[in-house]
Amino acid sequence: MEIIGHRGAAGHAPENSAAGIAAGLRLGATAIGLDIQFSRDAVPMVFHDQSLERAAGVKGRVRDQSARELSGYDVGFRRGDAYRGLRLLTLEEAISLIPAGVDLHLGLAEFDPVTSRQLKELVDVATRRGGLGRYLISSSSAKVLAALRSVEAKTRRSLWTSAAPGDRTQEASSLGCEAIYAEAAQTAPEFVERCRAAGLKVYAYGADDPRLIQKLSGMGIDGLASSFPERLAEAGVAPRTRTATHRHRETAPSPPPQVAAPRPERAGEREDAATADGQPRKRRRGRRGGRKVRARREGAAGRPEAAAPTPIAEHARAHPAREAAVPPSKALRESESAAPAPPATRATPAAEAGGSAPPAAKKRRRGHRGGKRHRLRRLRKQGALPPEPGTGPDSGQD
Repeated sequence: MEIIGHRGAAGHAPENSAAGIAAGLRLGATAIGLDIQFSRDAVPMVFHDQSLERAAGVKGRVRDQSARELSGYDVGFRRGDAYRGLRLLTLEEAISLIPAGVDLHLGLAEFDPVTSRQLKELVDVATRRGGLGRYLISSSSAKVLAALRSVEAKTRRSLWTSAAPGDRTQEASSLGCEAIYAEAAQTAPEFVERCRAAGLKVYAYGADDPRLIQKLSGMGIDGLASSFPERLAEAGVAPRTRTATHRHRETAPSPPPQVAAPRPERAGEREDAATADGQPRKRRRGRRGGRKVRARREGAAGRPEAAAPTPIAEHARAHPAREAAVPPSKALRESESAAPAPPATRATPAAEAGGSAPPAAKKRRRGHRGGKRHRLRRLRKQGALPPEPGTGPDSGQD
C-alpha cells in the first residue's frame, strides 16, 4: 500500500510547503499529495484555497496574481516563528524537493474553470520532471479529466469524490481513469469490490484516525493519504515501493547523451593557438577574438614582415615641402588673414638640394604650434622676414 503524505505532512508542518514535504518524507511517506492551482500566467502553484487569506494572511485570489507575485508570500508564519519565511511554491519548485523514486499525487482545485493552456503547462512540467508515469492527477470534474485526456492521453488520471462514491466507477472507466480517490470515511468494502471489477485502483484520503487506518488497510486498497504518515506505519501498513506499483509503466533507461565531436576547423585553431613551449594559449574573448581577427592574424603569418618605420630624415626626403617664393609682406598678410589658407612650410634638405620629388600637401597642424609668434618665427627662418632685433650676428650675443 502506498503511504501518501497529504499536502506533505499537514499535521506536522504548514501544508503544501517545503517544510511539509520534508516532514512527509522524513515520516515514511512513499508518495506526496499536493494541491494545484494556477496563477494568472498559467503556472501550476502548490496551494489549496481559492483565497490567500487563510494560509498567507493577505486578501486576494491565486488566479488573479502572477507566479512571481505569489512566490513572495509567506505561508508559514501562522505556524510559529520556526516556519517563518516559507514561500508559496510553484509545482516545479516542489518537485525539486522530492526524490526521484517518490510519486506525486496532484489534486486540481476547481474553484475556477481550468483551461487547456493551464493543463498543458501542468503536463509540460510533469514531462520535464521525471515523466508522466510519476504523477497521478485527480479531479472531481469529468470535464477537466476529459480535457486532460485530450491534452495528453498518457497522463495517469483519477476521479476525485468527496461524498459517497456511489456508482461513479462507470464514469471513471469511461474517462480513462486508472483510479478513484474517495474520502476515507465513505469508503466501504462493496465500493472497493466494484472498483476491482472495473479494473480501477482505490485511494482514500483523510485517513488520520488509527482505527480508520486499520479498517481501510484490511480492505486491500491501493493507498492511504494522511496528514500523519507515521500513523500508517504505526498501524502496521506495509509501504509499497514505486517499482512494485508501476512496474508496467516503467520505461527503459534513456541512452547516455551523445557528445558531438569537435569541428575540424576549431580543433585546428586550438592547436595553432599553442605557444612555443607547447603550453596552450589562453583563449581571448570579445571583439579581438572574433573570426575576422583570427583570419587576419593567420593571413598575416604568411605575408613578409613589414619594413621598419623610416627615420624622420627619410620621411622628410620622401615628402619634400613646396618651394614657393612669397614676398614678405604678402606672406605676413596671408598668415594674419582669417581665410583658411595653408601656412608656408620650411623647405626640406631635399628641396634645397634641388630634388625632383613631387610636392605633397602636408596635413595642417592645429593647436599651440599654429599661433602668430610661431608663424613669424617660421617665416624669419625661411628668410621671408628680417631677423628679430637683438638676435642677429651683430647683436653681440654669443
